[in-house]
Amino acid sequence: MPVSETINLALAKKVQVHGISAITDDRIWLITVDEGALCVPLRNITRENILQYSATAPQEHTLDSNHIFLFIKMKNKISGSVTPGDFKICKRWFRPLQREAPGQIGQGRRNFTKVSENTNYLYFTSHNGSVGVYIKKQNKLYLSAFAGETIESVHCSKFSGLVYMATNSGKLVTCEYRDKGLTYATRQTPYAMGNMFEDANGNLWIEAVDKGILLFRKGQDHFSFYASGATSKRNVNNRFTAFQDFNKTVWITFSNGELVYYNEREDKMVPALPVDGFSNKSFNSVYRIFYDSGVLWVGSEFRGVTKLIIQRNIFQLENIGESTHFPDLEVRAVYFDRLNRRWASTQGGQLTVQKNGINQPVTFNNKLLKDFSIVAYTITEDSRGNIWIGTKNDGLYKAIPQDLERTRYQLQYYPTVADKKKGFRIYSILEDRLHNIWVGSYDAGLMRVSEQNGVCHFQRVPVSLPKYPVNTFGQIRHLSMDKDGLIWVATTGDYLLCNPYIYTVTIIIKLKYTVNRLKMKDCLIMMYCI
Repeated sequence: MPVSETINLALAKKVQVHGISAITDDRIWLITVDEGALCVPLRNITRENILQYSATAPQEHTLDSNHIFLFIKMKNKISGSVTPGDFKICKRWFRPLQREAPGQIGQGRRNFTKVSENTNYLYFTSHNGSVGVYIKKQNKLYLSAFAGETIESVHCSKFSGLVYMATNSGKLVTCEYRDKGLTYATRQTPYAMGNMFEDANGNLWIEAVDKGILLFRKGQDHFSFYASGATSKRNVNNRFTAFQDFNKTVWITFSNGELVYYNEREDKMVPALPVDGFSNKSFNSVYRIFYDSGVLWVGSEFRGVTKLIIQRNIFQLENIGESTHFPDLEVRAVYFDRLNRRWASTQGGQLTVQKNGINQPVTFNNKLLKDFSIVAYTITEDSRGNIWIGTKNDGLYKAIPQDLERTRYQLQYYPTVADKKKGFRIYSILEDRLHNIWVGSYDAGLMRVSEQNGVCHFQRVPVSLPKYPVNTFGQIRHLSMDKDGLIWVATTGDYLLCNPYIYTVTIIIKLKYTVNRLKMKDCLIMMYCI
């Protein structure tokens, strides 16, 4: 159960607190409406232990104004901005900074309301276009002005030394502090700008107020605009918010209350669909969102608080070839060998060998793989480094390595592996613990491969049972070995269990059956010696 506790600040008069701005190891900083800032200890709260910074406080705690617009926490320091724009920084108390202001900055109040920080600087902006740069190492503040623009947001890029400022007139301003001065570059858009968000790729997402979202991609010099799909108007309770989940998907709430996410593959914004049992209006009036390690909490008008669990995207699409005909790239077999190379085969006959997404210089009989057309349905590497390739209608291949790097292979071809008519379709290949190769075919059943003087011989494993449709046992789909070294054989009829140590086969069948259809009843296990 949540536990709450009411704390009495023990002040001489009541003060109205509108924000908790910073928490240190032993104190919490409260910003009041018109009484400055309060520094409250987390333990032993008495009137004497509470420090108040205001215009009427004692000299060591005196501020220029009781109205604080900006209050942030840095490492071991608390920063604040008060009217008429003087910037203070302190550890346990406020103290004025040494300013470096070139020329006339402009008249009127410079109330800093936005802040962004990087390693060396703090950038502050005011509503009327004043810009402040706090140089951390020198403990100095540089003040400037930007053409009287109304700056709505400021952001220090995580990928460069640039600082972005968005204005209500549609300008994206990039600036950088160098040699005691700020340099500016401006890009104009037709949309009034609001808040900004930078994703993990360095792309900048900028609110186009009441219109949608602007995407300024890293390394490009143009904007992409995505309109808001909701028809509702801006609500004072709504806020533009953006975040990126652990799948690197960008989610956005617009000021009109719409919740969307960005589909990168289709390059469009997709409305967040309601979960089962929720109205379609659930996410058309979102006030607040909070993302925490795969869980998205959504506060909306119609449904209160909704918890969304975002699943991890464990799949990654990789291309294995090039073709204008889609079925040609249908993957029929994939296998990773002991060198961590990925062997893959497509329905169109492409056989590729890649490592870390790079094609490897593998040759068969001194020819590149692109010169071969092999529709492989199974690929296996044995303990000697040989690559066995089973095909659907073209028998069996054995690739024997000719060098230590295993890039040159000699290819042996077995169009039939049992007799002159059968053994063309190979769906599964397996090596047992005795280093025997077992082949599962769809038309010749189960076979064991023996090798003499470099020549492979295939021995069929017969299966017979009175009054049972044994032909289905000859149609093998898959072979698998369990922890005891027994080989499980999946057929179109049922299971076979082969013991390669004593060369016996266990047939798992159903007691009740018809000629063409098996009944799912009790099982009988019978042992046959071959």
